Amino acid sequence: MNRKPIWEFVVYVGSMFSGKSSHLVSAVERHRIRGSKVACFKPSIDDRYADDAIVTHAGGKIGAIPVSHGKDITRIASTMNADIVAIDEAFMIEGSADACIELFQSGLSVYVSSIEISSTLKPFFEIEKMMTYATKVKKCTAVCMSCGDDAHVTHRKIPLDGEISVGGADTYEPLCWGCHPLTGKRDVNS
Repeated sequence: MNRKPIWEFVVYVGSMFSGKSSHLVSAVERHRIRGSKVACFKPSIDDRYADDAIVTHAGGKIGAIPVSHGKDITRIASTMNADIVAIDEAFMIEGSADACIELFQSGLSVYVSSIEISSTLKPFFEIEKMMTYATKVKKCTAVCMSCGDDAHVTHRKIPLDGEISVGGADTYEPLCWGCHPLTGKRDVNS
């Protein structure tokens, strides 16, 4: 069943807890069943669940190589002679957009899961740049922890420095646009 994979660039985006990584893991597993050589990557700063695996909030898990820069992704994928490249939380990896675009333009299929907008409602440059090249973008939603509607953005519950800060449910929660405190539409505490 070893066949050439469909040439595509798929980006799964959404708030935290929206199933982005689950979609990525599912795509990787399907390509591996087809016999494709898949190189999986994750940000080296994301050590929430495992140092060397992409782990979903639902417990799914696949091995991954931790990297800190997009140049590492292109170098390792080339060394592995990969057909498919999968990257989790690409917004945390400087240069990931250039790496994804280069790999896609060279004929590899690329799959990315990531938050596309910070908790301060600013787009992440890496994701913004790569989405213009994507052949498919899947917007994933969670459940708003305030009102129960679809959540498209992430709210940081505790003050932290910087736009990028690794954390889980203790630090972040998914909210809809109306409940996010920076939109001023609804009172999150009501």
